[in-house]
Amino acid sequence: MMPTATGYECKLDAASFSACPSAGVEYTGLAEGTHSLQVRGVNGSGPDPTPASYSWRVDLTPPIATIDSHPPAESPGQSVSFTFHASESGSTFECSLSAGAAPDSFAACASGKTYASLADGDYTFKVRATDQ
Repeated sequence: MMPTATGYECKLDAASFSACPSAGVEYTGLAEGTHSLQVRGVNGSGPDPTPASYSWRVDLTPPIATIDSHPPAESPGQSVSFTFHASESGSTFECSLSAGAAPDSFAACASGKTYASLADGDYTFKVRATDQ
């Protein structure tokens, strides 16, 4: 029978193990990149030689959406189409087409977005990308 842990030690990245509460610990202000947390139980016999480990990646850089094709500034007809891409693969998109000074109204979309049955007037198209 293994002895019960009487305390815990945590280690973030290359830091040394130090005491941490059993209720958990919060790390803030982490830099962008991959991080690893190790947790081990400690008892009268010493620390557990096989700590639990969890790795994750902090991504602080949002993707940049770029419009690849659009209608001319003055376009005939009631339909317009846009193609676009993001600086990070796997990104999702939200688009907004606002008439005149109307507020933006973003909704999920994909490149090749077409708007039909448009009335005459000025419109503003916006696209934003979100990564995982």
